[in-house]
This record gives sequence, structure tokens and C-alpha cells, in this order.
Amino acid sequence: MLSVFATNMLTAMGLALGIDYSLFVLARYREERLHGRERPDAIAAVGATASRAVLFSGIAFTLAMVGMCWCRARSCAASPPPRFWWRSSRSRRL
Repeated sequence: MLSVFATNMLTAMGLALGIDYSLFVLARYREERLHGRERPDAIAAVGATASRAVLFSGIAFTLAMVGMCWCRARSCAASPPPRFWWRSSRSRRL
């Protein structure tokens, strides 16, 4: 289970990245329109460049957050860290 701090942090980061990425795509679209491209051509150019960058960046962010939650990072978990196979209770007894 994630702590309240981690939940709020993930929500804020998701909103910030979503707004940032949408502004990036919109700025790229406007740039294409200023260069004289028609609307469908500008949308295609943005989809081929900025949208691909946003997609891969968003995937990287998602994987990083999932990895952090999966590993139960101490700063984000409300529960104690997991016991790993190399730190089993059996190996401590030896």
C-alpha cells in the first residue's frame, strides 16, 4: 500500500507531465502551422515527431513509477520493505 504522500506525489507528477506534454505537442503543431503546412499535414508532422517523443517519455515515467511501487521504495511505502530471497529468515539463522 502506498502512503498518502506517495499517492499525492504521483498524482501531481502525472498532472504536471500531462500538461507539459500537451503544451509540447500544441507548440509543435503551432510551429508547423506557422511554417505554412495545412492542418492535416501539420497534424501528421506532429504525430510523427512530438507525439512519439511524448509517448516514449510517458512510458519511461510509467515504468519508473511502477518499478518504484513494485520495489516498495521506503520513501513511498506505508508498509515495511519486502524481505528478499537473499535475506530470508532461514539465512539469518545460519
